[in-house]
Amino acid sequence: MARVERLIRWTYPDQGWVKLNTDDTSRGNPGITAAGGVIRNARGRGAHRVEVEVDSEMAVGFLKTGISEVYPLSFLMRLCHGFISRD
Repeated sequence: MARVERLIRWTYPDQGWVKLNTDDTSRGNPGITAAGGVIRNARGRGAHRVEVEVDSEMAVGFLKTGISEVYPLSFLMRLCHGFISRD
């Protein structure tokens, strides 16, 4: 698979929304994995509407369609999927 590089930058969420940004890394597949994230809005408070940005095609697929229980932390992805499907 060819590697594709894109320039990206963070943009402020719309007024009244907050944004969740995440990033992760792994050593091998499967392998040791680490992840982190930050939730913020233009003023640093409140969280009534959340916009989520991730850099993992696999994670986006899980959020759109759900995930099997065999994956580690699948409960967290299922919880997120449940929130998204309510909207």
